Amino acid sequence: MKQLTKSNYKSDKLYPSVVRAVTAILERKLFISPIEILIETDRLDKKLYEDWRFGRIPYLERVTNGGLGMLNRIVKIIQLHCHERGLKPSHTVHNRWGKGPKTLLRFSKSGDAKLEIAYSTHWVAKEAPEIATTAAELPLTESHPGTPSLHDAPRRRTDRITTAERRATKKARSLYDAPRRIHHSSVQ
Repeated sequence: MKQLTKSNYKSDKLYPSVVRAVTAILERKLFISPIEILIETDRLDKKLYEDWRFGRIPYLERVTNGGLGMLNRIVKIIQLHCHERGLKPSHTVHNRWGKGPKTLLRFSKSGDAKLEIAYSTHWVAKEAPEIATTAAELPLTESHPGTPSLHDAPRRRTDRITTAERRATKKARSLYDAPRRIHHSSVQ
């Protein structure tokens, strides 16, 4: 097996399946993780992954399909491909699910720090394109069916009464009404 580098990782036989999995996951959400790619490429069963998350399996590599060398190559391909695509790495902690102490889960049998970080790193895509949120950003069109008009614009936050304003108004009303209540109670 050759050492995977930036110049030769695209020629690896696992590269096409990893790229397909990365593309499929990024179509659904804005980040990926090596675990999701292992599930997408059928190297890890979702039920076994959940068993690992609940602490029933000591380390994730134990229940994956394929040898450790192949898993390490997949993780390296993920790193190189995501870096090339401009995705941002984000280290994520995986704690045990369920009742009891939230212990840190292990990915590898060896517990090697570099491997654990590689498995637990999520790759985050750039944010989704922003949509028009104010009337000024919407096009001004005249009554064409299906096109937004100025009246279809969402209300801005400044147009709404905030909770704090509502509380202040309620308090002011109660202070205003307080003398009347006292006055009415003294008459009886």
